[in-house]
Amino acid sequence: MDMNKKIDKTGKKLGVIGGMGPEATSYFYESLIAHTVADRDQDHIDMVILSHASMPDRTGAILAGGDREEDLLRKLIEDAKTLERLGASNIAIPCNTSHYYYEQIQNAVGISIINMVEESVKAAASRISGTVKESHIFGTPEESLSGGGLPKTSGAQEDDKQAAFGSTASGRPQQAARKIGIMATDGTLRSGVYDKVCQALGIQAVHPSKDRQRDVMSLIYDEVKQGKPGDPDKFRRVTEELIAAGCDTVILACTELSVFKSKNQIPEFCLDAMDILVRESILRSGANYK
Repeated sequence: MDMNKKIDKTGKKLGVIGGMGPEATSYFYESLIAHTVADRDQDHIDMVILSHASMPDRTGAILAGGDREEDLLRKLIEDAKTLERLGASNIAIPCNTSHYYYEQIQNAVGISIINMVEESVKAAASRISGTVKESHIFGTPEESLSGGGLPKTSGAQEDDKQAAFGSTASGRPQQAARKIGIMATDGTLRSGVYDKVCQALGIQAVHPSKDRQRDVMSLIYDEVKQGKPGDPDKFRRVTEELIAAGCDTVILACTELSVFKSKNQIPEFCLDAMDILVRESILRSGANYK
């Protein structure tokens, strides 16, 4: 291989507001590398990762409001402006709850911020119905997600996942998504960011019951954020409830749940919002996704 071969790549630098949490940002970075078509270092995308681990807790700020919320928003905007000054063309925020402030952050900079929430709901609908009607809430056609859905796994892997969770989701007919389950922090659910996008597509967003939401929060804060692999029983209880409620798919709408997925087998009806953010980040940076 000619190591001095001219690089024919018109890539764009990706900026990342990370550290929310640090392990989730690390997993996001690893996923970007794993899913970029590359034969050498120079084929990967250039990026600047700002791991702001001291960022105030997003759920706490949303629920408390007032000065705590203003402090969080100020820091998110400062980070976005820093990445813009450093030459980023697009910004990814691997934190679902932070997207409550998406419009304020986007309005503060002149570069595009990838909306993980909108792209994930669109992908959830697409993977079931096979198509999504065009909607202005998703921006221009050039910004739309091509192909939707998750990176595919082997049939054997899917069989293992279904056996592990006792799911019959693979037997569901391919039909338009009517209900989508949302597994997220209290802050994300309270903010209604996923509900708003679902409503625009004629889809009902379904939240876990109070008991099952306690399972979600415990899984995120008591386990994954503390470096533990997470309790599969808690995850199973939540997903089983959402599927029993008629959900066609369940969105993992917290990046700590993405970390959980990296350490545990999950059923195929789950869609990881971080996977969608990874795909969008690669494509918008001028690289090819695999």
